[in-house]
Amino acid sequence: MLTASGAEGPLRFALTPRVSSVVIPRPRLLARLDEATRAPLTIVRAPAGGGKSALVADWAMRRGIDGARGLWLSVDESAGSRPAFWQDFLASAAASGITPRSRGLADIAMSADVLPQLRGLLARGLDDLDEDLLLVVDDFQNVDDPLVEDDLAWLLQHSRRVRAVVLSRAVTRFEDPLARAQLETSVITPAELPLTLEETIALSQRFGLREADAAQLHEAFGGWPLATVSVLIDMQTGRRSSLAEAIGAFGIDPRGRNRLTDLPLDDHLHFMLRTSIAPTMNRELAIRLGGTDAERHLERAEQEGLGTWRDGPLRSAPLVPTAPPGRTPPPVDPSVLRARSEPIFSYQPAMRAAFEAEAERRIPRELPPLRRELALALDRSGDVLGALAQAVRIADWDLVDEIVKHHTVPILMYHQPETRRILEGIPGAVVRRHPLQLVMLAILLYASGPTSVEKLTTMVAMGVASIRGRLTAAGGADRAWLQTALMGARRVAGHYESALEAARATVETLGTLQPEEIASLGENILVSWTQSGTSFLYAGLLDEADVVFENAAAAAAEQDAPWSDVHAHSMRALTMALLGDMTAVRALVAEAHARTRPLGWRGNYVASGYHIAAALLALEEFDPDEARAQLGSLAEHEETLEHWPLIAWVRALAALVEGRPYHGVEELEHDVAAHRRRPPTSAYMAGLLDSARIDLLLAAGHSERAAKAAASASRSHERVTLSRARLELDAGRPEAALRLVRDLAWNDGHRPALSSHALLLAAVAARRAGNDEVARDAVARAVAILETRSLRLPLLTVPRADLAPLLEGVESSIDLVGAPDVFTSSAPRPRLSPAEARVLDALARTAHIDEIAAELHLSVNTVKTHLKRIYRKLGTSSRDETLVAMHDRGLLD
Repeated sequence: MLTASGAEGPLRFALTPRVSSVVIPRPRLLARLDEATRAPLTIVRAPAGGGKSALVADWAMRRGIDGARGLWLSVDESAGSRPAFWQDFLASAAASGITPRSRGLADIAMSADVLPQLRGLLARGLDDLDEDLLLVVDDFQNVDDPLVEDDLAWLLQHSRRVRAVVLSRAVTRFEDPLARAQLETSVITPAELPLTLEETIALSQRFGLREADAAQLHEAFGGWPLATVSVLIDMQTGRRSSLAEAIGAFGIDPRGRNRLTDLPLDDHLHFMLRTSIAPTMNRELAIRLGGTDAERHLERAEQEGLGTWRDGPLRSAPLVPTAPPGRTPPPVDPSVLRARSEPIFSYQPAMRAAFEAEAERRIPRELPPLRRELALALDRSGDVLGALAQAVRIADWDLVDEIVKHHTVPILMYHQPETRRILEGIPGAVVRRHPLQLVMLAILLYASGPTSVEKLTTMVAMGVASIRGRLTAAGGADRAWLQTALMGARRVAGHYESALEAARATVETLGTLQPEEIASLGENILVSWTQSGTSFLYAGLLDEADVVFENAAAAAAEQDAPWSDVHAHSMRALTMALLGDMTAVRALVAEAHARTRPLGWRGNYVASGYHIAAALLALEEFDPDEARAQLGSLAEHEETLEHWPLIAWVRALAALVEGRPYHGVEELEHDVAAHRRRPPTSAYMAGLLDSARIDLLLAAGHSERAAKAAASASRSHERVTLSRARLELDAGRPEAALRLVRDLAWNDGHRPALSSHALLLAAVAARRAGNDEVARDAVARAVAILETRSLRLPLLTVPRADLAPLLEGVESSIDLVGAPDVFTSSAPRPRLSPAEARVLDALARTAHIDEIAAELHLSVNTVKTHLKRIYRKLGTSSRDETLVAMHDRGLLD
């Protein structure tokens, strides 16, 4: 347990701001903090310049908490979102040396897809710490995502290893009565922080100010620490000849009056105006913005109380602190972060706002190149949002292109809504001339949920035209990236055939790149490989897709890019599952669980292939519950996931295995309707859904509806062909079924799942047609494939009454125990007795058994008996299912 302590020796704090030499001890507030920090959460609230940071930093250095380490986390304006806040925490923990003691924290690779599991991951990581932790969060008012407050409250409630002190200018939700009832919270209010008259006098005496003047100073600012210290420094340095002049010349008084306009534009003020555009700066950036004499000016600004230094890596929105441009971040490497640690300067927020406003008024022509310099620095540090904001502010559209290109992966992983808002704010005429912006905006709109198909189509058409115009002159790496953008744009619009053309061109270009061109692409080359493989997969070219995904996996291993490695291997597993090589799929899935992966990879978008493949593996074991659980891992992404047709198809297979085909039809129709406002999927994926619909209807006994579905489905899709052959068997036309599947069954070049499926259908058709020799050959070939590839699901594709005798004639280890009998021998028009027919007719008019009994002059038990027989003959289990079946089979007018 953490306990407050007044023991000698400072609390070991990391990244704490320096305590200025002008800060005086404030025993009453130090004791107040000792008492307050007995609670899990302490709030210190005051306006800008109210002395919050100085007080808590002084307390941290002078006092302590037994057996604990401290971590100071400063939140700037661009790090207020949930993923940004927690990645800042992870990066700061690594820089402080805390993380290496906790493997759990070190392995968290922040992304939007990790957020649903974030609290549990953080809790486990904190519990693994060797020492208790006191977390100080400064400038908490910059947190604009309420989920951050919820996360922090949850962690403080569930972990005894951590406490927090939150510094804020604004009232937080932690102070709500309901929140305080759930979490013990101490609040140090703004009224407690101003200097007392005695403290003002004690401070003034350090500067040689008389007690009477100190009283005047206290009256002028009411004990506001920033203003008090600033005036005292002005007086001590001789810049002001009188106390009245110093008070009147202070830049901002407590009532918000701006006095900077009265100051002459000397070199010091000029420096502060130029550098005020940066929320934080290291010495290099300060020199770039303010000139070679930056050190002297920053020292003076610190002495004047206008800003402060702290130690840590330069970062504004540190979502990818260790990743080069365009790369998904690996787990945080503490040694790298420590190497990048350096002194960082930031102005007091109120002063920076005043300086920046004054800069816009006095030196407007100097600001655009300065903002460009700042954008480049933020781009290099990985702050994509800060860099984009500066580039857009100065209308440097080419720079916006470069930032989008550098940070494609982080944008898609972390910053989708924020980047979309920035790009949507750019004039349409500009976006139309910049294809990377246009394509990225289209992708982000697609990923955000239902979007106007017409709008997407128009945007993509403009982007494609613009990219084509640039492709002619592009070469090497630029050509590969433009082709990748072209491919992505076409897929977003549902143009999968033309996306395949772009994928072929991309793969061809990637194969010609020189090592220096590959290096210039960074992790973007992994995007090109993986997205090209996905385009082949969606075209149904699974063998080619597998080769491309192998290249992606090899490149990811070479670049040590863990998230891209997960994505590449995940898509390989999915491809092999669709091919039907379940032996290979089992090996890939087992390897995924055995290898070290970024924490939170399960359920992540990039792991979707693993989950779909694992669901298909479960169905091979006739385990629909596990299959649905695997699909459930992707539930949060399904609305916007491109793979939704595969999820819907596997869900339909699960319904067949469960013996609930009618429920499967309803699920499938719901899935399709939920994505009706999205651009169309590929012809290959549409064919999978068509085949599932036909099979579900046929298994439910709705032969007529199944035939109608087959008539409108693609005749070239292989799985639809198999479903049509099943319909021919159901209709008693085995010769026609055999003709449909002959090429698929005896073509060794086809995939294991399709070949075994077709061979079993051919064996049944040949047996029914009296061709036993063909039947024996077909079933023997099918069994060989099933055993070699660890397949069982194709056993469901033919009626058990036909399959069992066929298997008796071959040597195999195949066991039908547990295998559902999905497609029973056909009986399109069940024979109903006259009494059953009368009950069926009455059932169409009323759902009440007693009314049917009264109408037909039967007992209630007799009606129930007839209904059970009717349900059994129609393969239904309820009145509603029965009415549909009656209509489909022509039993209801």
